[in-house]
Amino acid sequence: MQVAHQNCVYTCPTLTQEALACALELEIKRLDTPNSFFFKMVKDLKDRRDMMSKAIKDSGMVPVIPDGGYFMMVNWKPLGIVYFARRMQRGDANWLMQFLSF
Repeated sequence: MQVAHQNCVYTCPTLTQEALACALELEIKRLDTPNSFFFKMVKDLKDRRDMMSKAIKDSGMVPVIPDGGYFMMVNWKPLGIVYFARRMQRGDANWLMQFLSF
Protein backbone atom coordinates (compact mmCIF):
# COMPACT_ATOMS: atom_id res chain seq x y z
CA MET A 1 0.00 0.00 0.00
CA GLN A 2 2.83 2.39 0.79
CA VAL A 3 4.31 1.96 -2.69
CA ALA A 4 0.92 2.57 -4.29
CA HIS A 5 0.38 5.63 -2.13
CA GLN A 6 3.87 6.92 -2.88
CA ASN A 7 3.26 6.74 -6.60
CA CYS A 8 -0.32 8.05 -6.64
CA VAL A 9 0.11 11.19 -4.58
CA TYR A 10 1.37 13.37 -7.39
CA THR A 11 -0.48 11.90 -10.34
CA CYS A 12 -3.41 9.63 -10.86
CA PRO A 13 -3.59 8.00 -14.32
CA THR A 14 -6.96 7.19 -15.83
CA LEU A 15 -6.60 3.45 -15.19
CA THR A 16 -5.87 4.09 -11.52
CA GLN A 17 -8.89 6.37 -11.25
CA GLU A 18 -11.10 3.67 -12.78
CA ALA A 19 -9.68 0.99 -10.47
CA LEU A 20 -10.26 3.18 -7.43
CA ALA A 21 -13.83 3.94 -8.50
CA CYS A 22 -14.56 0.21 -8.95
CA ALA A 23 -13.02 -0.58 -5.55
CA LEU A 24 -15.10 2.10 -3.84
CA GLU A 25 -18.30 0.89 -5.53
CA LEU A 26 -17.61 -2.63 -4.29
CA GLU A 27 -16.75 -1.41 -0.79
CA ILE A 28 -19.89 0.73 -0.52
CA LYS A 29 -21.98 -2.41 -1.07
CA ARG A 30 -20.07 -4.20 1.70
CA LEU A 31 -20.29 -1.44 4.33
CA ASP A 32 -21.52 -2.62 7.73
CA THR A 33 -20.90 -6.27 6.84
CA PRO A 34 -18.08 -8.54 8.04
CA ASN A 35 -16.66 -8.51 4.48
CA SER A 36 -16.09 -4.76 4.56
CA PHE A 37 -12.49 -3.55 4.60
CA PHE A 38 -13.41 -0.95 7.23
CA PHE A 39 -15.16 -3.53 9.41
CA LYS A 40 -12.04 -5.71 9.31
CA MET A 41 -9.75 -2.73 9.95
CA VAL A 42 -11.69 -1.68 13.07
CA LYS A 43 -11.60 -5.23 14.42
CA ASP A 44 -7.88 -5.55 13.71
CA LEU A 45 -7.07 -2.24 15.41
CA LYS A 46 -9.18 -3.14 18.47
CA ASP A 47 -7.40 -6.50 18.73
CA ARG A 48 -4.02 -4.76 18.58
CA ARG A 49 -5.13 -2.17 21.15
CA ASP A 50 -6.28 -4.93 23.50
CA MET A 51 -3.01 -6.84 23.07
CA MET A 52 -0.97 -3.72 23.85
CA SER A 53 -3.21 -2.85 26.79
CA LYS A 54 -2.75 -6.33 28.25
CA ALA A 55 1.04 -6.12 27.86
CA ILE A 56 1.06 -2.75 29.62
CA LYS A 57 -1.13 -4.06 32.48
CA ASP A 58 1.04 -7.18 32.81
CA SER A 59 4.12 -4.99 33.17
CA GLY A 60 2.58 -3.17 36.15
CA MET A 61 1.52 0.04 34.43
CA VAL A 62 -1.99 1.38 33.89
CA PRO A 63 -3.11 2.07 30.30
CA VAL A 64 -5.62 4.77 29.45
CA ILE A 65 -7.67 3.06 26.75
CA PRO A 66 -8.51 5.41 23.88
CA ASP A 67 -12.13 5.50 22.69
CA GLY A 68 -11.30 6.45 19.16
CA GLY A 69 -7.70 7.55 18.97
CA TYR A 70 -4.67 5.69 17.73
CA PHE A 71 -2.31 6.43 20.61
CA MET A 72 -2.51 5.11 24.16
CA MET A 73 -1.43 6.99 27.27
CA VAL A 74 0.17 4.99 30.09
CA ASN A 75 0.39 5.78 33.79
CA TRP A 76 3.76 4.37 34.82
CA LYS A 77 3.67 5.72 38.40
CA PRO A 78 2.46 2.41 39.91
CA LEU A 79 5.93 1.06 39.08
CA GLY A 80 7.35 3.55 41.60
CA ILE A 81 10.63 3.85 39.79
CA VAL A 82 12.26 7.28 39.64
CA TYR A 83 14.94 5.89 37.35
CA PHE A 84 12.21 4.87 34.94
CA ALA A 85 11.02 8.48 34.67
CA ARG A 86 14.52 9.73 33.93
CA ARG A 87 15.03 7.14 31.20
CA MET A 88 11.70 7.99 29.60
CA GLN A 89 12.42 11.73 29.69
CA ARG A 90 15.48 10.97 27.58
CA GLY A 91 13.26 9.05 25.19
CA ASP A 92 14.90 5.68 25.75
CA ALA A 93 12.05 3.55 24.38
CA ASN A 94 14.32 0.53 23.88
CA TRP A 95 14.85 0.36 27.63
CA LEU A 96 11.05 0.29 28.12
CA MET A 97 10.65 -2.69 25.78
CA GLN A 98 12.35 -5.00 28.30
CA PHE A 99 9.31 -4.60 30.57
CA LEU A 100 6.80 -5.58 27.89
CA SER A 101 6.31 -9.21 26.96
CA PHE A 102 4.26 -10.17 23.92
